[in-house]
Amino acid sequence: MTQYMLLIRNEDTDFSKFSAKDFQDLMKKYKDWTQKIVQDGTYVSGEKLTHDLGKSLKVKSGKIIVDGPYADTKDAIGGYYIIKAKSLDAAVEVGKGCPALSYGGSLEVRAVDKV
Repeated sequence: MTQYMLLIRNEDTDFSKFSAKDFQDLMKKYKDWTQKIVQDGTYVSGEKLTHDLGKSLKVKSGKIIVDGPYADTKDAIGGYYIIKAKSLDAAVEVGKGCPALSYGGSLEVRAVDKV
């Protein structure tokens, strides 16, 4: 089985409009979905990321440049899961159950290259 990373993106989500109950309900959805994929043997690992957008590193003219964070980024990653699946299509099917899709978030599904 191949491992796939599900990157959870929250670019179209305004969490400031969520009530405390909305957050509780959302966390329950994530907990329930995570338990489901653990029980069916799909889950490998996963974590929610902090709201701090971190830093970006790149090389420019032979020097490492540290930049960011970018508060207005449309590519903010809210978390990730690593799952096992027989194919990309199977991983996409698993991803369709992710609660991120219920509140305007999106998923990027990528195969992990285990060299």
